[in-house]
Amino acid sequence: MFRFHGFLKRHKTGSTFSALLAVSIILMSITSPNVAVKPKEIGITLFSIFQIASSETGSFFRRTVTSIRELKKLQSEHEILQEKLIQYRIIERDLVELRQENEKLKVLLEFSDTIEYRHIPSAIIGKDPGNFFDSITINKGSFHGVRKDMTVIAYQDGFQGLVGKVINVGAFSSIIMPIFD
Repeated sequence: MFRFHGFLKRHKTGSTFSALLAVSIILMSITSPNVAVKPKEIGITLFSIFQIASSETGSFFRRTVTSIRELKKLQSEHEILQEKLIQYRIIERDLVELRQENEKLKVLLEFSDTIEYRHIPSAIIGKDPGNFFDSITINKGSFHGVRKDMTVIAYQDGFQGLVGKVINVGAFSSIIMPIFD
């Protein structure tokens, strides 16, 4: 109570003005025939302020929760897309390697077309691990037309050279004795 009196003494002019304004508004509403005091409308007006405040607060929290859910969803989608990006980079690298290999094979194929004598293109599938007898195994055999004592040549980077001769022939593979053995 003492604080209230202190407040009124310090703000005497403002307090007096506010009190007189409130009294005049009340008297005008009571004495004026056009203005009717309707307590229901006054209550609705006052209550609507609280309704609007609670509605806006609820909307704020609802939007916040929705934003958090959406952020979590976007984070999981981001992780999935990062994994896909890594996969696509691997695929791109493999594609570059395949294109390079394809170019090499085209060059070899062109070489194969320019050889005047009968030839059977093949690939090395094995090598003898020992130091005494070196041998090379290729993926072509009698089924493909390879015979014992055939000569073997190689073509690499534009150069061709004598490799050795066929010493054993299987149905689908052959063993070659290198020229340096």
